[in-house]
Amino acid sequence: GCRGCMLEYDLAYNYGSEGAVTGARVVVNMNRAAGGMKGVELDVGNDGRADGCERTAAVRLQVPGEQLLQIRLPFEADPDSTAAKFSKKKKQLRISVQAC
Repeated sequence: GCRGCMLEYDLAYNYGSEGAVTGARVVVNMNRAAGGMKGVELDVGNDGRADGCERTAAVRLQVPGEQLLQIRLPFEADPDSTAAKFSKKKKQLRISVQAC
């Protein structure tokens, strides 16, 4: 493997009828996570000041032995509707984040 490289991921946004972003889907390639989800830390949080819904979200994923993966999202996340699912077969971690 390549030391110091970021984990690979795909990012796709969901859009509402008004064209506003309503959420995002992140699919992380976990091939390099030898222990699967063991020791993996996932955090989805909002950064910045709360000026209405002006905050931005960040997905942080720490896989043991890998560089911290940080993905900025251009909306404020609703922490209660964040979901993550790991597929052992595909070695993928799917994270879905809804906007508030």
